[in-house]
Amino acid sequence: MKIAYLANVRFPSERAHAAQIAHNCEAFVQAGSEVDLYVTENANASELKVAEQFGFTPHFSVTTLPPQWLYPRYKISFYVREFIFAFAFFFRKRPGQYDIIYARSEWILWLLSFFVKSSQLVWESHEAKFNLAARRLLQKGVKVVVISQGIKKYYETHAVPAEQLLVAEDGIDDGFYAQVLDRSVAREKLGLDRDDFIAMYIGGFDVWKGIHTFFEAAQHAPDVRFVAIGGSESEIVVLHAQYPTVQFLGSKPYRELRNYQQAADVLVVPNTAKELLSSHYTSPLKLFAHMASGVPMVVTDIPSLISVVQSPQVTVCAPDNPIDMGNAIMEVRAHYEEKKSAAEDLKSSARKYTWKERASLIKSFLLREVS
Repeated sequence: MKIAYLANVRFPSERAHAAQIAHNCEAFVQAGSEVDLYVTENANASELKVAEQFGFTPHFSVTTLPPQWLYPRYKISFYVREFIFAFAFFFRKRPGQYDIIYARSEWILWLLSFFVKSSQLVWESHEAKFNLAARRLLQKGVKVVVISQGIKKYYETHAVPAEQLLVAEDGIDDGFYAQVLDRSVAREKLGLDRDDFIAMYIGGFDVWKGIHTFFEAAQHAPDVRFVAIGGSESEIVVLHAQYPTVQFLGSKPYRELRNYQQAADVLVVPNTAKELLSSHYTSPLKLFAHMASGVPMVVTDIPSLISVVQSPQVTVCAPDNPIDMGNAIMEVRAHYEEKKSAAEDLKSSARKYTWKERASLIKSFLLREVS
C-alpha cells in the first residue's frame, strides 16, 4: 500500500501534532506501507532534523509544498493556505500513484474529493467537525479515523455509519519501553533538586489543557515542587510572573520525553471540562507517554481521559478545581508505594497503545470495504 500523508504544517517541530504525524508515518512503514509525507514549504524537514526532534531516522520520504509566504493570521489565510497546498499536491505529485491519500485536514481532502475517488481518501479527525468540508467527506463515504470514542459518538449522531468510522487513540513508540534514565540522573539533566517531591506537567500551554488549574494547585499542595515542561518563551515570561512558585523548564524535544518524565514523582494531566475538545474529543499524547513511565499519575475526571485510564490505575481529581488537584497530589505523596505499584501495573497494560499497533489497526480498516 502506497500512502501520501498530507500535512500543511511546520515539520518537524516541538508541537504534539508534529510528533504524532512523524510516528504515524514511521509506523505505517513498519506495517508494510510505502509512505510519502508532504509538509509546508517553509519546513526544514531533513532526515537529520527529524532524527534530532523525534529520536529516529525516518523511513518515509518528506517533501515540501507551497505556500511558504502566507501565514494563517486570519481565517481566510488559513483556507487559502489549505487550498494552495492541496492544488500543489494535485498538480505536481500525481495523486493517482497512491492507494491512499491521508490527512488530518478536512479542507485539503474536501478540495481533492472533486478530483480523486472517495475510496482513495482517508480523514483522520482530531475534533468533532460537521462543517461544509466534513459533511461532504462523510456523505461521500470517505473513511474516517477518529482519535476518541467521543468523536465517534458525535459522528454517529449525524447518521454516519459505524463501519465508516474507526477509533484509533494516539499512542507511543516502543522506545518508551527501552531503558530510561533513573530519577536522579533525569533530575540532574533538568537542574532539579533530587530531594524535592515533584509534580510535573509536560505539554503545550493551551488553556483547554487545564494548565492554570495545575499552576494554581501549587498553592494547595504543601512542600511539593511544581514543574512544567513546555510552552513558548513569551508564554513562560507571562506565566512565571503569575505563578512564581512554579518552575518552568521550557520546551524540550519529544525524543527526550521518555527520560524527562522520569524526573517526576507524580505526572499530572489536568485537562479542563469546560471545552468539548478537552473533555470528550482529545487523545493527548502525554497521557500514553505517562502510562508507559511507571510514574504515578493524577488525571482529571473527564471522559476523554477516563475512557483510557481509571482509578486505581491513576488518581482522579475534579476538573478545573485546583484544591482537589492539590489534594490528589498530596494523596499520591501520602500513599506513594501503593500508587507506584499501580503505575507499574498500568505500564504493562499500556503496551497496546504503541504507534505500530495503531498503524496495523488503521491498515486493516483501510483494506475493509464500506457498504
